[in-house]
Formats: sequence, C-alpha cells, structure tokens
Amino acid sequence: MFSGHLSSLTNGHYLLDQLPVNWGAFGIYSRRGWLFKDNGDSHRLYGPIWVLVTPVGIYVQVADPDAISEIFQRRTDFIRPIEMYKVLEVYGPCISTATWAEWPRHRKILATPFNEKIMSFVWDERVEQTRQLLDAWADDQIVSVAKDIVSSKGLMIEEIFGNIFAINFAGHDTTANTLCFATYLLAAHPEVQDWVSEELQSVEVTSGNYGDVFSQLICCKAALL
Repeated sequence: MFSGHLSSLTNGHYLLDQLPVNWGAFGIYSRRGWLFKDNGDSHRLYGPIWVLVTPVGIYVQVADPDAISEIFQRRTDFIRPIEMYKVLEVYGPCISTATWAEWPRHRKILATPFNEKIMSFVWDERVEQTRQLLDAWADDQIVSVAKDIVSSKGLMIEEIFGNIFAINFAGHDTTANTLCFATYLLAAHPEVQDWVSEELQSVEVTSGNYGDVFSQLICCKAALL
C-alpha cells in the first residue's frame, strides 16, 4: 500500500518513474510543482484555458490575460477557497482567510502601507513602527487599535495578530521563493544573467535612494516577473 503523494521523492527519484508503467498525462500532472517543469507546454498543447480533472478536484488552468483580468474583476463569482488558507490562522483570522463579506474590512486597513510612493521610507518607518509596537505591548496599549464593536470598522485583537503573522509569512515566503528561483534560473540562462548584469553596471547611482535606483532597474524587474 502506497502512502503519501505519488509524486513524492524516493532517494532523489519520483516514485512514478520507478514503476514499469507509462503514466502519460497522469504522471505529468501528479507531480508537485509540475507547472514549473511544464513551462507553458500544456497551454501550447491544449490552449490558453484548459481544465485538469483529478480525484481531488477540478482545476482550471488560465493563461489568457483578458480572462485573468475578468476573473479578478468578478471576485464574487470566483471565490477564493479560504479553507486552503486556514493554516495561516496561527494567531487569529487574517485577510487570507477572511470571507468575502469580511475581506473588504481587512483590506482597507492592510492596503494602506502597500503604496509605491512610500517605499523609500519603508526601512526607517519599519524601525520606528517596531519601536512603537514594542512600547505599546509593554504598556498594554494595543487595545486602543482593537475593533469598535459598534461601528465594526476596525479589527479584533486576534485579527490584528493574525494579519501581522500573515503579512510577515507572506513577505518571507514570496521573497524567499522569488529569489531562490531567480538565482536558479539566472544560473540556467547565462544570457539573461548577462543582460541583467549589463544593466546593473550601467545604473547611475547618485543619492542611492529608492526613487533614483529602482526606476532604472527595468531588466531586473523583468527577470523577477
């Protein structure tokens, strides 16, 4: 009896590869991370939108910009499966696990710091806010930002902690994975590495602040995307 995922690694090899069977498409799409190895081949074969049917669920694969834009605009028709994100509720509910009715309340508060105009102040502000947060915890003042039960516009204390954890987790996870894959892909594609390197060597650094440098990193941003 097999236990675990069929695509699990065994001594560096996939279990499916060790069996004398031609699994066809099942073998391809049963692997964890198949999208990375696929590199768009399935879309070139089946089209910009196709459906993957599995015993676990039905997954619609979309690589059409107009369709993706419409999906994001019709949020009430394409509901995020929040049950998949419940693992993030370590300290309490957060924007990732909020229902459609609760999501706008979380987003209104959390969207404030995600603004391109303030990126140059992120570092200094982070230090200052951390100091204030520690002072507030020491003085037990965190209740002042808790939810107003009457107006229902704020966040509960457990929601504050839940969102702090979710934002930190999301920032670490996305940044770490992006840099990891970027490093791997740059090593695998030296021509892109040279392209990025040429840009870095040509960047004019005057003040060294965010506004002066980041706007010049066109190739770097393209490589990360």
